[in-house]
Amino acid sequence: MDKKLNIKIYGVTTVGPKGQVIIPRDCRPEFGINIGDDRPIITIDNIAFGLPNPDNGDEICEDGELDEKSIDCFGSVKIGTKHQFVIPSEIRSALGIKSGDSLVVIGKEGEGIGFVRNDNIDYFFAIIKKKLSSV
Repeated sequence: MDKKLNIKIYGVTTVGPKGQVIIPRDCRPEFGINIGDDRPIITIDNIAFGLPNPDNGDEICEDGELDEKSIDCFGSVKIGTKHQFVIPSEIRSALGIKSGDSLVVIGKEGEGIGFVRNDNIDYFFAIIKKKLSSV
């Protein structure tokens, strides 16, 4: 029985004064994130947000669901010169994200990267535990 989820934690990033975050260096090449890219942005169960792989971002938005989680799509964000992007104000408001908050950066190869407020990380680990127990 293979209980591998292939989810990796890339570190922590801090929300800047205008809602900007920097994508950690380690995950940029793994997810093909380059300066000037437009990436779809979604929220997951009103607890986290993410940048899905551009190849399946439209598909996820059309389905409105990912692994039984509710998905809301918020268009796209442009990756800036320092590998940063601004979290849309609607997402910051919905998830209670404010300047100075720490976000844990997670990723799954081929799927995309996600950002979870560090005070919501227990919820994330509960999801992993549930997934592992059902495998």
